[in-house]
Amino acid sequence: MYLCIASAHDGLEFSVRAPFCGDDGERPVPATGTATPQCDLDGRPQVCSLDCSDGQQCPDDRVCDREGSGLCMWPVE
Repeated sequence: MYLCIASAHDGLEFSVRAPFCGDDGERPVPATGTATPQCDLDGRPQVCSLDCSDGQQCPDDRVCDREGSGLCMWPVE
């Protein structure tokens, strides 16, 4: 199951589809990029995300929302 997250700033819109996760450590690993999947165990619900806030590269089909969430997201066109 997935949770959809939206972010907007500076006239740009972004979206991400984040899979639910838990203590089991299972997180999908993207085929490209250097952003490491992590599970937000403090959030409710607990979701997996790709953090790019420290300069990590997002997968080829996503961009880093550095001004907003600091997550790899799909730009909304």
